[in-house]
Amino acid sequence: MKKAIAALYITLIAVLAAATFIEYSQGSDFAQRYIYHSPVFCCLWGMLSLLTIHILYKKRLWHKLATFMLHLSFIIILTGALMSFLTSKKGYIHLRIGSPETCYVEGECAVSHKLPFTLMLNSFRVKHYPGTDAPVDYVSRITCSSAEGKKVEAVISMNHIFKKQGYRFYQSSYDDDQKGTLLSVNYAPWGTPTTYMGYLLLALSMIAVLLSRKGRFRTLLREVFAKSAKPFLCVLLLCMATDSFALDKMPVISDREADSLSATR
Repeated sequence: MKKAIAALYITLIAVLAAATFIEYSQGSDFAQRYIYHSPVFCCLWGMLSLLTIHILYKKRLWHKLATFMLHLSFIIILTGALMSFLTSKKGYIHLRIGSPETCYVEGECAVSHKLPFTLMLNSFRVKHYPGTDAPVDYVSRITCSSAEGKKVEAVISMNHIFKKQGYRFYQSSYDDDQKGTLLSVNYAPWGTPTTYMGYLLLALSMIAVLLSRKGRFRTLLREVFAKSAKPFLCVLLLCMATDSFALDKMPVISDREADSLSATR
């Protein structure tokens, strides 16, 4: 069983490494269609999930809370990825200043999908590094109008996304005249929250593993402290003995000598 899981991990790492180079040379759409969304890649993740569930049941890891949380987090992350694969939509929307848009385009086939709200670009600006023409950020200021007539103003930049009703908008590109912007659209109402919950559980489980009383980390910490405590105590006792010896050797004057010194003043 361990050999099978190790083989799956090695295979997935190799596929992901190859996909990185393919995505760089052929583009993201090519990599998603022929690698990330391929049946073989999905089967690898599915087999890994099933083996993990089998180990949880066979080893009865729910009795070890930290280890159980760690394995469960991987299952939740994979479940979120599967939900994103089955339900998510990705595309782009082109906005021009003053022109409201209610649709975005998905995929290479340019299929149009309607948004449950309206977006309008108010202004666009390219920020540059001080004293240079090199761009540091692209900033789009938009107005989002709901079907009920409520309006919300937002800023979309390279490091700031806009979220609305499960949709996420990212700054992607802009028109040459800087009067239009191109935003990437990602719609994953179920997959994204599930994946984030898995990552949160993963972080908590790793902390729990580190702090576990019978865990390897706590055992090593106790061994290191036990080995370093003895030399520290020896040095401390030596310093205390040295100070005590120095105090004993300090000259002491008698009361008569002290009175004579005070009388001379």
